[in-house]
Amino acid sequence: MNDYSRVTGMVSGLETEKIIKDMMKIENMKLDRVKADKQIALWKQERYREFSSLLKGFESSYFDMLNKENDLLLESTYQTNNGKVLLNGKENDSVSVKFKGAGANTNLTIDKIEQLATAEIWKGSTNIHQINMNVDLAKLNDFLKADAEGKYKNREIAVAVNNEIRRIKLKNNNYTNKDDLIKELRDSFAEEYGEGVVNISDTGEITSMNNKVTIGIGEEDLLKSLGLKEGDRNYIFKNETMETLAMFKPDAPDPSSGGTDPAEPPKPKVAEISINGCDKIKISAKDKIYDVVRRINSSQNFAKLELDTVTGKFNLVAKKTGVVNSIQLDDKAKELFGQLGIDFSDQSKHEAGQNAKLKINGEVVYSASNTVEVGDVSIKLNKKYGGEQGSLKIESEVDASKVSEKIEGFIKKYNEIIEKTRKAVRERTSNYKPLTEEEKKAMEKDDIKNWEAKAKEGLLRNDSGLNKLLDDLRHIVNAKVDGVDITLKDMGIEIARDYKKGGVLEFNKAKFEKAMKEKPSQVVKFMTKQSDIPYRETDKLPQRFSENGFMQRIRDVIKGNISTVKDKNERRGYLIDKAGMKNTNAETDNEISYKIIHEYDKRINRMIEMLQNKEETYYKRFTALEKALGQLTSQQESIFSMLG
Repeated sequence: MNDYSRVTGMVSGLETEKIIKDMMKIENMKLDRVKADKQIALWKQERYREFSSLLKGFESSYFDMLNKENDLLLESTYQTNNGKVLLNGKENDSVSVKFKGAGANTNLTIDKIEQLATAEIWKGSTNIHQINMNVDLAKLNDFLKADAEGKYKNREIAVAVNNEIRRIKLKNNNYTNKDDLIKELRDSFAEEYGEGVVNISDTGEITSMNNKVTIGIGEEDLLKSLGLKEGDRNYIFKNETMETLAMFKPDAPDPSSGGTDPAEPPKPKVAEISINGCDKIKISAKDKIYDVVRRINSSQNFAKLELDTVTGKFNLVAKKTGVVNSIQLDDKAKELFGQLGIDFSDQSKHEAGQNAKLKINGEVVYSASNTVEVGDVSIKLNKKYGGEQGSLKIESEVDASKVSEKIEGFIKKYNEIIEKTRKAVRERTSNYKPLTEEEKKAMEKDDIKNWEAKAKEGLLRNDSGLNKLLDDLRHIVNAKVDGVDITLKDMGIEIARDYKKGGVLEFNKAKFEKAMKEKPSQVVKFMTKQSDIPYRETDKLPQRFSENGFMQRIRDVIKGNISTVKDKNERRGYLIDKAGMKNTNAETDNEISYKIIHEYDKRINRMIEMLQNKEETYYKRFTALEKALGQLTSQQESIFSMLG
């Protein structure tokens, strides 16, 4: 449409814009009615989704496997026995106990704990890097002599302990024995770093517990006479590679090559080791030592390398305790660990794994682990006990208060669902209709908000799906569970007698805790019993219902309303099929979005196009009228001109 066609009223004097606008008002009222119907559908969808969110939150709080502590479908949630270990009536810490069943057997006594289970260990004999003084007294004394001019050479050696550099100076000009030299050096290290920080053995090994020692610069002849060299250290560099070990060092050049380097450098050596017959672990000379240790420890479940940060030595330790979990190494693994400082020929560094040995109820029990399972009781051995003062007695008491707190929270949330659903299906509709855009322009924001709140009342009145939700929940509360001789009423849970409350539950906490203490296994079975029939077998749902416990039945009702997975009949949960759920495939694939709102959008678009065409027609007619009147006026003016 061009602007020229709307230049009207210049001849006729008519207010064309106003006339056409008034003529279109009636037509636009039809469009506003359809838009209002669409808005009501959107509000309905919003209300359905509010109930979906309410049920989803309920499910996440009490039926979520990721929230095990509060998952009321799990037996463990109800198993809150407090265990005590008593010796002559007083608590004892020789063992710890944990009860895995609400009705766990507690007729247990531990007469003696003769030994604990231990893991096999090979302790490191040496560090990968050592600082060993191999003193040549003759050369040393020769170095210490004054020259022809009576001058002495520099007798200082730089030493770093954890990057703190000190200079250790030889004080004498002649040493008659190695012991005197070592004693002097011990005193010098103690003076510089403190007593016991750096130790020197009688054989000349320099060590430091949990400290990094590095030999620094000094006169070359002095260092040689002491059997040292610059850079000697007792620790592994962070990025140090396996080439440090002899088995990974590159081979010397082939003499037949004339002593020159080969055209290509030798490939890094590779070794494969196996622990307890597991898959081979491949190790390359270029791998970092610490990375190899992590790889060995994570690739199998039998042994692990541990670096003792105090001694700086590697230990090889079985991952599990007990005789059965001994460490088995192939030849390459023995070679590798040997070069890491573990001497498999030195039995003084070896401790074989052993089983725990104890006496329970008069019977001797052996266990590869320090955790011993006796029925539903898990006993953790903490230390040995000789039994001299009598037997350790295991007692338990159901801590029903913890369970009742969870059930109380569950019932509170359950009642919230009942009350909100009941209000929605009973709420009366109002005479308020959705506002048009023109009406909103004439109102304040708060007035619009209040108006729309009234307009949303009763949108879900008598909704069949929500009424079914209420009926299903009430039915579950009154139904028995097959094979269980207890009811909700026996546990202090029942529908409020006041019918005006609409089916909310009342909870007698004391009665529930009494049932938990007197019939714990029955309470747990009633709450958590689960049928073997899958939920998706819709033709067997009645049988599944009778076999399920209370909480699983509640969960099934929730799934029947908010499940986003289609069953064999292509149905999802009622609320999902009806209104969908945000951030799921059903967000647009649902009855309201696809069948209702989509259809309204198509009707609105057709009506807008029709109204635009009709408005265009009106403008064309008025334009034609103006042209006709213009021609008539022109003719009249011509006639009057001719008549003079």
